[in-house]
Amino acid sequence: MCGSFNVHARGGYEYFIMLTNDYSRFGYVYLMHRKSDAFDKLIEFKVDSKNQLVKRIKALRSYQGGEYMSTQFNFFLMEHKIISQLSALRTPQQNGVAEIRNRMLMDMVKSMMSFSSLLLAF
Repeated sequence: MCGSFNVHARGGYEYFIMLTNDYSRFGYVYLMHRKSDAFDKLIEFKVDSKNQLVKRIKALRSYQGGEYMSTQFNFFLMEHKIISQLSALRTPQQNGVAEIRNRMLMDMVKSMMSFSSLLLAF
């Protein structure tokens, strides 16, 4: 998850979450207004994975952020037999795929913004 950003995306989005299939590296990016929207985006990703990739989520690797630790979130994982793999605190190396993909996405956004000649408000 990345955000909050000084300049909001159209629609007022301040955050994004990228969920990636670890095997294929196929990823989905979901825009969010609040960090607390992460649970809704996980549900959306579960449906998208099943419909588009014909795959079910077997494990979720994340850091120990509060948005991934709620009772509702943990109950959903247990109900759908999804294993929660939490990285140790302050060790982004344990979640390297997500860290690299987030950085690449942010670099692409910055590059497109600099070459577009658009105002930062976009």
